[in-house]
Amino acid sequence: MTSHGFSADRAKSTSRFLNFRTAEKPDAVVNLLSSHGFSGTQIAKCVKQYPRLLVLDPERILRPKLEFLLSVGISRPELTEVVASNPYLLIMSLEKRLIPRYNLLKDVMGDGDRVVSVLKRSHRCLVGSKDSNIVPNIALLRKLGVGENYITYLLTTFPNVAFKGQSDFAERVDLAKQFGFDPSRSNFVGAIRVFSCVKKSTLEKRLEVYGRWGWSKDLTFLAFKRYPQCMCASEEKIMQTMNFLVNKLGWESEAAARWPIIFGLSFEKRLVPRCSVVQLLRLRGLIDDIPGLGFFLSPAEDRFKDKFVVAYPDVKDELLDMYEGRDGPSFIVSYLMSSHGFSVDSAKAKSRFMNFRTAEKPDSFANLLRSHGFSGTQIAKCIKRYPGVLGLDPERILGPKLDFLRSIGIPEAELAEVVSSNPQFLIMSLENRLIPRYNLLKDVLVDDLRVVDVFKRSHKSFFFNTDTNIVPNIALLRKLGVGENYITYLLSSFPNVAFKPHSDFAESVEAAKQFGFDPWKANFVVAVRVFSSVKKSTWEKKLETYGRWGWSKDLTLLAFKRYPQCMCSSEEKIMQTMDFIVNKLGWESEAPARSPAIFALSFKKRIVPRCSVVQLLWLKGLIDDIPWLAGFLNPAEDRFKKKFVAKYPDDIKAKLLDVYEGRVNVVDFRTMAVEDAKARS
Repeated sequence: MTSHGFSADRAKSTSRFLNFRTAEKPDAVVNLLSSHGFSGTQIAKCVKQYPRLLVLDPERILRPKLEFLLSVGISRPELTEVVASNPYLLIMSLEKRLIPRYNLLKDVMGDGDRVVSVLKRSHRCLVGSKDSNIVPNIALLRKLGVGENYITYLLTTFPNVAFKGQSDFAERVDLAKQFGFDPSRSNFVGAIRVFSCVKKSTLEKRLEVYGRWGWSKDLTFLAFKRYPQCMCASEEKIMQTMNFLVNKLGWESEAAARWPIIFGLSFEKRLVPRCSVVQLLRLRGLIDDIPGLGFFLSPAEDRFKDKFVVAYPDVKDELLDMYEGRDGPSFIVSYLMSSHGFSVDSAKAKSRFMNFRTAEKPDSFANLLRSHGFSGTQIAKCIKRYPGVLGLDPERILGPKLDFLRSIGIPEAELAEVVSSNPQFLIMSLENRLIPRYNLLKDVLVDDLRVVDVFKRSHKSFFFNTDTNIVPNIALLRKLGVGENYITYLLSSFPNVAFKPHSDFAESVEAAKQFGFDPWKANFVVAVRVFSSVKKSTWEKKLETYGRWGWSKDLTLLAFKRYPQCMCSSEEKIMQTMDFIVNKLGWESEAPARSPAIFALSFKKRIVPRCSVVQLLWLKGLIDDIPWLAGFLNPAEDRFKKKFVAKYPDDIKAKLLDVYEGRVNVVDFRTMAVEDAKARS
């Protein structure tokens, strides 16, 4: 806190990973970095990302790496920025990683200056492994006529692709050629990156997501050829962008296909303010039509303002307010605040997406929802999520959808809760989406009540377009004896799995059977979900990660059978949890294998406080041994406190509460135990 400006909470959490008694070594590290031009902010950034930097030998380990990076042509200001962005450069071996990787890149690129350019733009090319792959991969690109500037772009932007296995890389290059990408153009390496990182099932999912907005398969592929990365955009980003353009602004959905770079732009910082300015110009009759998206989304800020703000002096102030997110139309702001309890800031932000001069239509919308049991809070929630609903015809568009949902047996209270959680139901077509999807689910699940149950538990099953897949997928599960309650669970919890192409789904089901999962038990469909979502390479990586903590392959597979989702946990979550259990607490590494659901729990809110309480009880001799993890991690909070805190004397209980609520750090346990021992003696 005193030396690096850490907050109290940040200092406490970081201190768990450090072990020093004096300031001598950390001060020496700081002095070394300062002597190389690092600012206090940059040093603190390094320490926050890799706390153990403070305990490394500054002269023997750190200085040679800094001097090497300077020797290859990186200036001191550039060096500090690059290293502060990734302090891992200071941890990796100089002889085994930094120097060999620099020499390799120099051999590949033929020019030391190009290597330095790569390092300044991205340090990640120093972190990847499998050096033997990059030479033939780059040679293949040169053979096809890919320019050196595009090769540099690949290495700096997508180094994990450049270091892929040679056969995998060649396969992706061939796919890019088959799709008609030109090796002499920059989007060729963009396409290679997409084919390297995006699974076939994900590409199919993107086709389906774009299809929801009326894009044909041909139109989506045209957008892909224009900007390959549009297939890497998340479903959330696509839906957010398209909903804004189509539902809030009323523009054509095909506009985004003609300029798909839109999916790579910041929604809040570029898309919303610029589109809002152009929309206002059209509403005021100052432009005849909406220009191509690239025409006003591409230019630098100064050029955009000159052309679309300054050029209209009569409304310049209003346009600037719109662009910079200040007050929207005063009537709309006042209406949202007085009628729906919006804060000033929220009302101003949402008013930019609305265009009404009287309260007639928005009041009709609110009255309709109230007549269907929506509370004021739920109505406000709908408006905040989808401001465009205030502009829809209540009787012609909204009423029939709510009536339909009521007619299938959803009570008013539950309908209001589900719809307010996702107002997209109010925008979705009744004839083209809601009714057909309900009928499909009814055919699959047979029972009306089960369809309603799926709807109440998860609305997502109404948003998938691949209807032809679900019938054979569910039929396969029934053939194996999977219970109807587990099928309902699959549809409500993992609808993306239930709607997968049948061949992929059957492959995942077969994998679950081969691993010995029982179709009669709940974890069968969970295992199907894991095999549907986790690539083989990711699976191998998880085995390797657990193996670092002494787990045999058999032990890892046993944990997987107990809790399949443990193979979906990120490497960071696994390492964080295991490091805490094994290194901080000194418990057996096999303990989480016996209770692998630990990897789905919150590290800060559940694992650390509860394990810390149990550790303190053990150190004080109040329990003979560390109990089974699930025995104290699974119970609800009241039951945990009753069993492991409340039953002890007040003085002990106070210390246990300090630990549980984070006022005492886990690293202080042994000190507390020693002090208690002295007090007792």
